Amino acid sequence: AVVSTQSTGRKNVLVNAEEDDKLVEMKEAFESLAICTLEACYQENPEMTFAAARAKWLRFKSYDYLQLAYEAGCKRFVAHPACQDISEKRWRVGFVKDEGFWKVLLICLFPPFILIPGL
Repeated sequence: AVVSTQSTGRKNVLVNAEEDDKLVEMKEAFESLAICTLEACYQENPEMTFAAARAKWLRFKSYDYLQLAYEAGCKRFVAHPACQDISEKRWRVGFVKDEGFWKVLLICLFPPFILIPGL
């Protein structure tokens, strides 16, 4: 077995390359299972899938599953159309508000009105 040394702060840790390969295989297998589950949920109920995406996992630093997938380097999962749709919806929530046509027109015509709270 090929053994490599990785530096982790104070001490060196021996990592068995065969075990490392097994971990990579397991990660890929679980990523495939996660993608299959995501597809099934998203086809059945996209809104419920979006709600599940926002749920925080206290066990994992209060990350949601998209943040966990990103941190784990699961590019196929994050690139899935369902995750992209969820990310877009999450991103748009902060920018798209129903301000009404007249409020926008009033602010465009009279920019100082943007300083009035509640307008």
